[in-house]
Parts: sequence; structure tokens; C-alpha cells
Amino acid sequence: DNTPRTTDKDEFDRRIDFGNYGLIEAELAGGGRINDAWNYRVSFITRQQDRGWQHDYLTGQNIGSVNRSALRLQLDFHPSTTFNMLLQVWGGYENSQNQIGQDIAELDRNTGAYPCAPVAAGRRDEGPCVAFNKYGHSVYNPNSDPRQIASSPAFGNRLRNTAGGASAQLVWQLPSFTLTSITGVTVDENQTATDSSATPFVLLDNSFNAYIFSPTEELRASSLDDSSIKWTTGIYASYDKNRGELPANLDDHPFAQTRVYTRCDQKDKSYAAYGQAELPIV
Repeated sequence: DNTPRTTDKDEFDRRIDFGNYGLIEAELAGGGRINDAWNYRVSFITRQQDRGWQHDYLTGQNIGSVNRSALRLQLDFHPSTTFNMLLQVWGGYENSQNQIGQDIAELDRNTGAYPCAPVAAGRRDEGPCVAFNKYGHSVYNPNSDPRQIASSPAFGNRLRNTAGGASAQLVWQLPSFTLTSITGVTVDENQTATDSSATPFVLLDNSFNAYIFSPTEELRASSLDDSSIKWTTGIYASYDKNRGELPANLDDHPFAQTRVYTRCDQKDKSYAAYGQAELPIV
């Protein structure tokens, strides 16, 4: 968002909300005038939650905590009526717990056949239906309740994310047109661990790790506000560097014990030119 939100008047906004599961969400923002040429604005938001709707019936742990915050700084420089510059820096982080996928027992408790009779009939029946590991040990959810789960610790269940970036928007009001330059960069690093089976067995646990680096540049010329013909034209360029890693663990699977590691690296360069004009007919 390259819309200046600064003002030459001192202001302060705040909002605090409370909710279920120990939720606290707060948003704070303030800014004002530094001197005749500079305004500023700082904004901060955070969401904190100490538990979620899932409960691990083996460990007694409530799953679904949230720890997420972000901060942004805007500086608006306007030394004259013909030039202004908006600088922005932002960053955020998250260290939360992922929801764990719910496993429905589908194998016959006595024979190991798939599907068990209740599942074949279209209903869930934990106990007669179980999940097995490679040693022949069985497990089932005694609660038959998607809010009651069991987790395996191969990768954990954390969602960790750090992101940040910066941008500079420069605008020149020239005699016959307006020239705008927008330069930006974004960096994002993410780690998402998932227990897809929601059993104490490591049947399918995986983690997705990603890194993204993306700088961009746009140079745009446009007509003045009082021009009878409205037009705009410009060029745009971007570079994206992405890296993704996906390790998966099926150590306890009864038929396919394996570990898999997948990695992808991608680099993209993009260029574009555009133009548009609006002419009055009458």
C-alpha cells in the first residue's frame, strides 16, 4: 500500500479486543508532524492467543496458540509543491501452533482390512476401526471428536514466519505531466510443520520451509489532474528468488515406511510496459 497515511496533525489511535481461548488483539497507531517538510506515522498490531479449540488427549496440551505481530513506519517528505517522497519500512513475525489434521480410523481392528465395516457404511466408529503402525500396534481416538486429537513430534506443529520489506515512492509534479517512481523489496521466510494424521504414530508428518526475496521497480508518467486527456504510461520490472523445501516422514506407516525430501529453487525476471488514454467524445 503506497497511500500516505501520515498527517501534519498529531494523532494516536488504539484498539484492544478480547475473545475466547485467551485471545488478545491490539492495534496501535500514531504520528504527526516532525517539521515543515517531514511527517511520520508508526503502526503496530499484535494477536496473542494462549490456546485453540483442539486438545491432545495424550499429553493434555491445548493446541492452537497464536503469537503474531507486525510493525510499520511511514515517513512523508514534501519539501515543495512539486516533489514528495513516501518511505515505508515494515516487518512482522509469527510463532504459532498449526491446527493438526484429524485422522479417522479406517482399518478393521481384527483383520487390518480397509475399509472397516462402519467406514464402508459411511459412518465413523472409533474402536472397531483403528489405525496401525508398522509394528502392528493399533490406535484410535476414544473420543470420536475432531477437537480431541493426538499428535506425533516428527516436526512438531509450529508455524514460524518472519517477513519484512521497504519501499520508496517518489513523485515529481512536472509542468506537463507527473512522474512517479516506486521501488520496493520484500523478504519472507516461512516454516510450517504439520502432523497430517493426528495420531501418536508418525504416519505422515511434513514440514514446508520457504524463502522469498522479491525486489520491484515501477516508473510511471501520467497526465496532470486538469488535463482534458487523461493518460498514463510506464514500465515495470521485478525479480523473484524462491526456495522451497518439503521434508516428509512416514517412519511408522504400516506399508510405506520412508522419508522424502523435496527441494525447489526458482528465479524469475519479469518486465512489462503499459499505457492507457481516455479522450472525451463530446
